[in-house]
Amino acid sequence: MQDDEAQNPGFLWREAGAEAWQAPAGPAGRRCADCHGADALTAMRGVATRYPAYDARLGRPLTLGQRIRQCRVERQGAADLATESEALLGLETLVASSRRPTPPATRSTGSNGRRSARCSGACATA
Repeated sequence: MQDDEAQNPGFLWREAGAEAWQAPAGPAGRRCADCHGADALTAMRGVATRYPAYDARLGRPLTLGQRIRQCRVERQGAADLATESEALLGLETLVASSRRPTPPATRSTGSNGRRSARCSGACATA
């Protein structure tokens, strides 16, 4: 299932996130893509690995979901997203999936008989 994105249900969330990334929100109709770029997988590469992160202005750490909600309200001027809303879960999944190679590189085997270093980590040795 991890080798075929079409059969992995997690990628349905990523698709929902990609739609939310491009969707205008708030009275100004701003999109995530307006500030961060059209290609979320490139623009957000590695971002999820830095969360939770301390926010000095708020004086507390924020999760990735909290940061997305904050950006939506403060930068887009849009209504806040519910904690487990489909749009927020999709955006979180999209940003988190930007850390993995696309397409997944789980089949290549190195000269030592082990899976490639590009492997997602779920691969066993050959």
